[in-house]
Amino acid sequence: MNHDHGWNFSGEVSLEEGFPFHSKLKDWIGEYTNLPEQLSISIFESRCEEANCPVEETKLSWNTGQGEDNLRIGRSKEKISKQDFYLAWKKKTAG
Repeated sequence: MNHDHGWNFSGEVSLEEGFPFHSKLKDWIGEYTNLPEQLSISIFESRCEEANCPVEETKLSWNTGQGEDNLRIGRSKEKISKQDFYLAWKKKTAG
């Protein structure tokens, strides 16, 4: 599923500094990925009214040095659970 819509929030953080809106997200990224702590991550959040997309979605986006990569999670940025992150990462890396 690939869809783009207006993002109602966007920001950028250093993975090393963590996410001001979520106290555990940095830990889960470290637990499940091999992304370097110096990485800059862009955060986008939206609400979608289309039938085939989540009502709320957060996209984490970063540059790998070989292009942009991202992770989409069907939850608002403050409400992401460990299971939400794990399942999104597992789905992304299963391909």
